[in-house]
Amino acid sequence: MDPRALSRSAAALLALALVSPSAPARAQTALQSQRASHNTFRVDGSLRDWSSVAMQSFGSGDDASFEFAMAQDAEGLYVAARVRDERMIRTRRPGNREDVLVLTLATPGERGLEAVEFWLYAGEEGSSAAVALMAEPGGRPRPARGARILEAAVPGGYELEAYLPLALVPNPARTSAMRAAVRLVDVDVATNPTVEATVSSVPSDVTDPTQLPEVHASSGPASAVAAFRRDQGLANAPVRFEFWGDLAGDEREERVLIVGSALVVVGEGYRDGRGYDFERLGVRGAEDVQRARLEDITGDGKAEIILRLRERDRAGIRANWVVLGTRGEGIDELLSVPVFERTRQGIARARVELRRQRRGAAFIDVRSDGVERLDPATYRGDASDEQSVLLPWAPLRLRTYQWTGSGFAMVASEPNPNAYVPPTAGVERPQTQSTQVTRPAADPPRTMSDDEILARVRTDRHVGASVSPRFRTRADVAEGREAEQVLALGGAIVIYGPGFQSGRGYFYFEAASQESELLSVQTGDLTGDGKHEILFTVRQNLGEFQRDILTVLQFSGSSIQPILRVEVARYHGDAERIVNQVQLRTRGRAATLSIAAGEARGWDQTTWPFSGFADDGIAPLLLPWAESTRRYRFSDGRLVSP
Repeated sequence: MDPRALSRSAAALLALALVSPSAPARAQTALQSQRASHNTFRVDGSLRDWSSVAMQSFGSGDDASFEFAMAQDAEGLYVAARVRDERMIRTRRPGNREDVLVLTLATPGERGLEAVEFWLYAGEEGSSAAVALMAEPGGRPRPARGARILEAAVPGGYELEAYLPLALVPNPARTSAMRAAVRLVDVDVATNPTVEATVSSVPSDVTDPTQLPEVHASSGPASAVAAFRRDQGLANAPVRFEFWGDLAGDEREERVLIVGSALVVVGEGYRDGRGYDFERLGVRGAEDVQRARLEDITGDGKAEIILRLRERDRAGIRANWVVLGTRGEGIDELLSVPVFERTRQGIARARVELRRQRRGAAFIDVRSDGVERLDPATYRGDASDEQSVLLPWAPLRLRTYQWTGSGFAMVASEPNPNAYVPPTAGVERPQTQSTQVTRPAADPPRTMSDDEILARVRTDRHVGASVSPRFRTRADVAEGREAEQVLALGGAIVIYGPGFQSGRGYFYFEAASQESELLSVQTGDLTGDGKHEILFTVRQNLGEFQRDILTVLQFSGSSIQPILRVEVARYHGDAERIVNQVQLRTRGRAATLSIAAGEARGWDQTTWPFSGFADDGIAPLLLPWAESTRRYRFSDGRLVSP
C-alpha cells in the first residue's frame, strides 16, 4: 500500500461514522498519548508493559465498557484496551455487525484534515484470530498491512494490544497535530447480530474530522503547544491559521499556529521537539491577522512567515505586510512594509509584488495602489518616509527590497515623475529625463528644535497633546558624538537629537501596546563601546498571570537590536508574586547590570505552579529558591550571565 494513495483517498472521504445513531451524546474526551522508545511495548496480548500508563475509561458496568491507552514511537502507534463484555461475537470474516474497537485518526494535509479508521477485532480462541483492518471513513475495510494485533481473554472480557505502522496514517510526519477518537461496538446476539451499544470518546453527532479533539501528548510538539496555550493564557483561543513548512534546522517540517493575537512555532526538529518560540503580533485580536502564508523569499531553502497585520486605534486603521523568520532560536521581524492607512484625511493603499528568482532571494516590489480623498497639497505627513504607505506623489514610485544575507535592504528604486513639490519649497516642479529627477539646488535644511521634532512625532504617529513624555533623558545612543534625547511617548520609545539624522529625523520604537504597560526606560553603556544601550521594562498579560520583561536594546545604524530579554517579575493578583531586583550601576562611563532574586510572596518551592519556562526567547525568571544573583557581560553580540 502506497501511503500517499491512502492520503489522497482519505482526503476525499471526510464523513466519519463514529457512533451508532442510537448512542447517547456526551462530552468529548481527548485521547492521551505517551511517548515511547523502541521496544518499550511488546505486542503479546498482555498489558503488563502498560502497568505504568494511566488508561482512560469509557462507559460503565460489566457490558460494553472499556479502558484505553495509546503510545507512539518513531515508527508507529501502540494501542492497548481492556474491554468488559458479557459475550463477544466474532466470525471468521469480520464485518460491521460484530464486536470491534474502532480507532479514528485525522492529520493535517495540504487541503485540510485527512482521516483513517483502524478496525481492531479481538480473536476467539479456537475459532478466529485477531485482525486489524483499515478504511477511509465510510469506506470498506481492508487489511492493515504491517499491523500486529493480539488479544488475551480475562474474566469478564478481554485485553487487546495492537501496533499500527505510521506509514498507514495520512501525513505521518504531522502526527504531533493528530486528532483522534475511539469507539467500542458491542454485539451480543449471534443468531441475529445487531449493534446493541456503541461507546465512544466523542458525541454521536460528530461527523467532521475538524470536530475531533487533538491528542494530548505527554511530550513533544503537541505538549509544547499545550504549554504555550497555558503559559500565555490562550487555552480556549481558536486557531486562526495553521501551516506546515521547513522553517529551520533539519528538513523536518515545523508547525506554525496563529492563536488569538500570537504566533507560535513548534516541531519535531525545533528546539529538540520539546520547546516553542512565540511572537505577540501587536494586534487587538485574531481577526486583525488578515492573511498568512509560508514561502521561502530569502533563497536559503527555509520558509519565512508572511503576514498582513491590521492595527486599529483612535487615529485610524493601518495594515503592514510583514515577514517573520526563525532559525530555531526565537522569531525575528525581518521586514515590515506599510500597505494600508485610513485616517480622517482619507485612505492610502500600497501593493506588494514578489518577483521570484530561479535561484536566490526574491525581489519585493512596493508600489502605490492609489488613494481616496487625499490630496498632495493638503496631505499632512511625510510622503518620503519609508514607514508610511507609498503615495502616488511620493519622490519614489517603486521601492524594491531583497534579502542580502543579514537582512532585507532596499536594493533598487524608481524616481516618480509625478512627485509633488510644495510651491513654498522655493523650487520648480521636477522635470523627468529618462529615469532621473533633476531639481535646482536648495539651501541645506536647518536643524529642527526638540519641540519641533516632538511635534512632528505627534503628527506622524497620531499621538495627542494629552500624552506627556516620560522617562526623559539625554544619552549618546546612536550616530555622532552628541547626546540624543531618549523618552517614552505613550507605549513607544522615541530617539532624536541635533546629531541624529542631521537633526531632522527621529527613531520611533513601539515597546508596548499602551502607556500603562511601559514601566521604565533608562540607559547605560553595557557593551563598552562608548554608546549607551536602552533598557526598558514592559508588563505582559498571560491570562490570569502577568509578567514583567526587561529588554536591553543596542542602536545599530538605523535600527535597534535586542541584546537581552529577561523576565524579572511574575504576578498572580496581589497575593502571589516574585519580583527580581534589577540593578544598573555606572562607574565612570561604563555600566554593569545585575539581577538579584529578590523575595517571593505567596509562592515557595512547593507551591510554585509552573513546571518550567517557555522557550520564547526570553530568559527565565530568577527564582529565590534556585538562584541568588546573575551578573551580565557583553559577549558575541549578546548580554550573557556566565
